[in-house]
Amino acid sequence: GRIGATGHSMGGTLTVMLAGCDTRIRAAAPSCGGVGQAPDRLRARPGNAARPRNTSRAYAECIDEVNYLKRITCPIVYLGPQNDFNGLVDELFMNWEGIPSKHVAFVVSKHLNHRHEQAAAFADALWFEQHLKGTVTLPQTPALAAEIRGPIGIPRATVTPDAPHAAERVDIFYSVDTNGQ
Repeated sequence: GRIGATGHSMGGTLTVMLAGCDTRIRAAAPSCGGVGQAPDRLRARPGNAARPRNTSRAYAECIDEVNYLKRITCPIVYLGPQNDFNGLVDELFMNWEGIPSKHVAFVVSKHLNHRHEQAAAFADALWFEQHLKGTVTLPQTPALAAEIRGPIGIPRATVTPDAPHAAERVDIFYSVDTNGQ
């Protein structure tokens, strides 16, 4: 009743596959893996950096993590950096939006490749403490409202944490790169 799965890189991919096919998994925390191939709407962006699609039928039906993501019902948190070579963040957010789990979260480190900031390195342990043991309660994902204002398109973002008194600071990063890099 309290089985968690985690892994890094290929281990992250296997974590998603396991969580999507074994209902005994009660919480999952893939790291730098488990994103899936780029969806068509990302490939349609001019200048996108999506890897060439693997056209193998066996890959598409059995290996691509997208098949497993749509079957995940346990709480799942993705840990990875913004600039990971193993999966574009846009692929992650597009492919993960259909996960049926009621608890889907993301811990994304800035400006790294295939590793985490020190502050994010413990997120998987806290995820398991909350969802397997019930010993901690993590904050909810903050609400984000973003808009482009004025004739020259000045971005404005408002972040609202669920526990504002507990937030020390908020850093907002944005990109104008087609691939969110």
